[in-house]
Amino acid sequence: MLKKCLLSSGLLFLYFCYFPLVRILGPALAMPLTRATTFLVWCATFFGVDRRVRQNLRLVLPSLGRSWNVGDVHRGYIAVKQEQFVLQVLYPTRRGRRYIEKISRTVEGKEHLEAAVRKGRGVILATFHFGVFCVIHPALLSVGFDTYLHFLRSERYADRSFGWVARAVLARKIRLDQSADRRLIYHEPGRTYARIAELLRSNEIVQMLGDGMATSKSIEVPFLSGTMRFPTGLARLAADTGAAIVCLFPVRDSMKRHRIVLHPPIFCPDSSQDSIESAVRSYVRLLEEYVRRYPWMWWSWRRICPERDSKGAFRYILTETLKPETRIYRG
Repeated sequence: MLKKCLLSSGLLFLYFCYFPLVRILGPALAMPLTRATTFLVWCATFFGVDRRVRQNLRLVLPSLGRSWNVGDVHRGYIAVKQEQFVLQVLYPTRRGRRYIEKISRTVEGKEHLEAAVRKGRGVILATFHFGVFCVIHPALLSVGFDTYLHFLRSERYADRSFGWVARAVLARKIRLDQSADRRLIYHEPGRTYARIAELLRSNEIVQMLGDGMATSKSIEVPFLSGTMRFPTGLARLAADTGAAIVCLFPVRDSMKRHRIVLHPPIFCPDSSQDSIESAVRSYVRLLEEYVRRYPWMWWSWRRICPERDSKGAFRYILTETLKPETRIYRG
């Protein structure tokens, strides 16, 4: 009961006190504030906060091929999450949108997206739990591309906080989404696949997570000196519609400079198991490259539970997956 009270109080403070404060401060003051909150959260890790993240970093970092310092990577990880949290609050405001447009003007590889659009079969813009998401949409708009955004909204805190708190937080998130002036596709089991397929056949660009939790089918593929399960939805959509999969990574060079990097299209020619697995392996390989280069930008350090097999290789098990009974917002 004590943990439930503490989490509920923290959620109410974040979404109903901290949110309004961030908007009042605006980017000029709110962004420097994230440096302070990052430092405070990082100090709290020495007293047990973010214990799972720190344990996973200590276990996996030595296998990434560079002598990463656990403390430095963990501090960078916290900074990315703090910045994402503040920017998503600021984005619907005029000041916030101008600020994000200013810090995310660099788009590398836009010719790959242009080539995929010219084929006329739609584009699946594959993103991942990596980097600061909020900079993607304004950066693409600046070079002439508007997209649909598919994502999941659910009462994720319902089992750990009071039900009314989880519902209030979800409602707050939905209002924030809908005030950001984006074309949204909320996940709805059994219906979303057909809707996205229709948009792709109309040559639209749909942004989807390549490592999302909203999936019914997944396969285990090589990843970070081991294996991990990834959803096959992107590959199956590409096979059914002929759409290209273009991987996108937002790279944070500093608080005031973000780059959007686009990669050459990946195609899935048919719905055979070999084609599906080949496509998934292709975009997971790109994700792995970025995690090795920028481990602090990968959000999933909290979601994974690394286990070693008999040969010493890792098998990454996701500890946060969508449960059948989870209440999902259906738009």
